Amino acid sequence: MNSKRASILKNKYVTYTQSDTNIKFRIVVRSVIFFCTWLFISVASSNDLSGVWKHSERTIWIEITTEKGTGIIVRNDRFPDRVGRTFMTDIKANKDRPNVWYGLAYIEKLKDFKKVEISLAEADKMLITGNMGFLSRTVEWTGFDKLPALQ
Repeated sequence: MNSKRASILKNKYVTYTQSDTNIKFRIVVRSVIFFCTWLFISVASSNDLSGVWKHSERTIWIEITTEKGTGIIVRNDRFPDRVGRTFMTDIKANKDRPNVWYGLAYIEKLKDFKKVEISLAEADKMLITGNMGFLSRTVEWTGFDKLPALQ
């Protein structure tokens, strides 16, 4: 009788160990799937900086080309003579932070290029932040598939 009871306990232990292993395996598989999905989304969205962007408050459009590391003004309804000027240069991706780039932006009032941080808050929302001493300013830009026609 003792051996029968021992085999029953042994089978329960094996069953418990197998189900515990299955639970751990499921957790690992789910974690790997989650990580791969997160990695794919961050890599896919990090390539979305190139394209046409419109200033959130003004009628200014720029076209960013990450391969060249530049942002060119392609339309400015208030100052059409600025079309074709380089607005941003030296755009480089941040290796440590996904969806963040650094570069130089031309500040018209200062007549000079200043360091900026460029980030994608969403797929079609770009934020350009510049710091000068204690002052900081962030400008929001909206992504477009192509430059809209003049109205």
